[in-house]
Amino acid sequence: MIVIPCNNRIIVEEKKEEEKETAFFVPEEYSTKEDKFKLYKFIQAGSSCRNEYLEGDEVLVESYLIEEAEIANNKILLVTESAVVCIIRNERGQESGD
Repeated sequence: MIVIPCNNRIIVEEKKEEEKETAFFVPEEYSTKEDKFKLYKFIQAGSSCRNEYLEGDEVLVESYLIEEAEIANNKILLVTESAVVCIIRNERGQESGD
């Protein structure tokens, strides 16, 4: 089964607990409510999305705007692109010196 998001929606996936957490800073007013934002793994973007998403990207999303759909017993998480606060991308092509 292939699911293709339409309009300005993207498909995301909840991050697994064992994945390495990414550190980033947001303005103080955004950190007042602990569950307001959540980090999701990017899966696929609709053709009218304006941002360029790459495989391996994560997106910080206003968590209450996640839409959940079930198709053929598969849970799909969708969010409009305007709910994405930022794209978190690991720098590719750099070797870790640690």
